[in-house]
Amino acid sequence: MAFPLLVLRLLPVGLRGLMFSVIIAALMSGLDSIFNSAATLFTIDIWNHFRPNSSQKQQIWVGRIVVVVLCILSILWIPLVTCCPNIFKKKIILFYWPFLTGQDCCTKFDLHNDFSVRRSAYHLKA
Repeated sequence: MAFPLLVLRLLPVGLRGLMFSVIIAALMSGLDSIFNSAATLFTIDIWNHFRPNSSQKQQIWVGRIVVVVLCILSILWIPLVTCCPNIFKKKIILFYWPFLTGQDCCTKFDLHNDFSVRRSAYHLKA
């Protein structure tokens, strides 16, 4: 929460708007890449498997429908993740390592985050 406070308190009005538009553009670019990749993967790998003779026009419509469905699912997913972030952290790690307990998963996840931050800091110093 430090960055928004710095932007609000230190930058003049025009630069605040510019920073806001830069952040929104970066967010939209990332989401666009994710949705485009997911639609392409679904269309090429799944849709073409069941309908190998589909035209490009049909494939484009399927990709658009996949993007709309992903947007709806993403919006519906937000309240679940925001209300219980630790539960989802445990469940995601348990999905990858089913032989670990929830506490072990959180410990390993936190250690991984700690090591990756330290590794990034080490590379920045070098």
